[in-house]
Amino acid sequence: MKFTYLALALGISFTLSAQEAVLFSVDGEPVTVEEFSYVYNKNKDIGRDIDPKTPREYLDLYINFKLKVHEAEMMGMDTTRKFTREFNSYQEQLARPYMTLKEVNEEVLQEAYQHMHWDIRARHIMLDLAPDALPEDTLKVYNELMTIRQQILDGQRTFESAAKAISTDTYSARQGGDLGWFTAFNMVYPFEKMAYELEPGEISKPVRTEYGYHIIEATDRRYSRGKIEVAHILAYAAEGASEEEMAAAERKINEIYAKLEAGEDFATLARQHSDDKTTATKGGVLPAFGMREMLPEFEEISFGLAEDGDLSVPFKTKIGWHIVKRIHRYELEPFENMKDELIQKIGRDSRSNLGERVFIQQLKKEYEFTVHEEALMEVINSVGDEFNEGTWDASEFLDSKEVVYSFADREITQGELAKHLNEIQQRKRSSNDNRARVYGLSQDYAKNQLLAYEKAHLAEKYPYFRHLVNEYREGILLFDLTQEKIWNKSAADSAGLAEFYSNHTDNYVVGPRYHAVRVTASSEDIADDVLEDLEDGMSGSDILKKYNQSSELTVRVDTMKIAFDQNAELHEEAEGEEGAYGVWEKDARWTTFGVFDIIPEGPREFNEIKGIVTSDYQKYLETQWVEELREKYEVEVNEEVMKDLESEL
Repeated sequence: MKFTYLALALGISFTLSAQEAVLFSVDGEPVTVEEFSYVYNKNKDIGRDIDPKTPREYLDLYINFKLKVHEAEMMGMDTTRKFTREFNSYQEQLARPYMTLKEVNEEVLQEAYQHMHWDIRARHIMLDLAPDALPEDTLKVYNELMTIRQQILDGQRTFESAAKAISTDTYSARQGGDLGWFTAFNMVYPFEKMAYELEPGEISKPVRTEYGYHIIEATDRRYSRGKIEVAHILAYAAEGASEEEMAAAERKINEIYAKLEAGEDFATLARQHSDDKTTATKGGVLPAFGMREMLPEFEEISFGLAEDGDLSVPFKTKIGWHIVKRIHRYELEPFENMKDELIQKIGRDSRSNLGERVFIQQLKKEYEFTVHEEALMEVINSVGDEFNEGTWDASEFLDSKEVVYSFADREITQGELAKHLNEIQQRKRSSNDNRARVYGLSQDYAKNQLLAYEKAHLAEKYPYFRHLVNEYREGILLFDLTQEKIWNKSAADSAGLAEFYSNHTDNYVVGPRYHAVRVTASSEDIADDVLEDLEDGMSGSDILKKYNQSSELTVRVDTMKIAFDQNAELHEEAEGEEGAYGVWEKDARWTTFGVFDIIPEGPREFNEIKGIVTSDYQKYLETQWVEELREKYEVEVNEEVMKDLESEL
């Protein structure tokens, strides 16, 4: 047997260097103290109450495991397409939690909940800017808004006049930039976050969103109004309706209002007269709603009702005339009650990837991410309209070693970037400025390379991740090889299985057994009838047919071969006698039995225990296989390291 022990001259205390010490090797492949300790401690907790192992016992098992894994590697099973696909999928899943900041995601949940406690009123001035705008264009817009902000702060112009004159959000510009009241999730996240940080009257510095740059002034703040449930009656008159149609709708709503004042039932009138057919059948009841979920006038009137049951006077919106009845006002629920709803809302919002964005910023700082602007812009400025057509000529850069991005020990050259852009140019068509578009594509490529670099180095940074990935890798290899060497072989080798049974019948010897039928019945009368049928020689299958015609629950029949000591009630009644019959009652169920014959002591028949024999045969094959592997590959154990490790574990 190729198995030796190596004694080290010096004892080892388990510092970091000791964790890196080699405990044993298989065919020259080292296994460190760190790896063994991780696996032992993990499995020790799992197996403590089932099959506890000492470190020495576990060492022998782990050597067997590593021998099998090494055999799989030597057979090239870790290079197959099937293995690569499965392993990469697992590795991707395991890496995911390490590629974002979970604490940021939790903070986002808490922040959103806190924002929901308050409604904000604000106004803004916006200047359009594409998400992938060039740095020079970004700086130009930023500086322009900084100038406007300073002019407002200095009193040279009002916020309202500047918004009307300059803001590219034309809708709010007409109101001097006023956006009305809003709460969490009503605005894009960067805008919302800044608005909630401002005190009333304070003006922000430029804030970047997907639409451009904004300066924001908070004008008011109030405690959240929560949600409200109302019923309404609608007299429909669409925008653009004639004066006659508008007047008719107004007359209709006033007539309905008069009936309400006279004491008629709101729900009945809604069913009879409301033009909102969706809610009319429900007595006019609408789902509970909050901020910015209804027409502004409708929302304000509804939240203005002081008590449940209060009615509004008729009022007009762009879809006609309404009367509203307050049903119930809902305050903000506790955080835990709202957590699932918040998660869903965040999933549809840009803040859903905030953890990843903050993580990327941390990586850039950690790895000293640098943009080499001059070299980058040489590539960007070479792009024209031909990029959309897929005819941009990248040849002048393909051999260039000029660095455009660098981080850690990684450099992205003009050649690498040009090759990437050349491959995707026609697939990334855009009606925007192609230079800006290519700049954005370049930034995305650099970001993805940074993330790929981090993913490739996770095992170096995080020991637990390294062990977990290795565990999955070796587990897949072991499963595939064991399936080939043991499970499939035992399933296909019927002759070998039969021979194994013949050679090991002593392992399956049992004492004398009853060959009996047991019938469980739902009543004593049925049990007595069954007893007569059994004594008359009726079979178990015939009893089932007779008694379970109307219900499957009347009787249950089991034909069995059971040792004397395996069923105390049966043995007490039958007393080891062939042809014994009887009935006993337990827990309101009656059991009738009949003993066909007594099977003397001896081995159980193969067909009776095929599953057990197959399992034993697999263990036999595995034992032989491990012996072959121990002969085939040299195993060396550092005995001194093991002794010290035993004292630590």
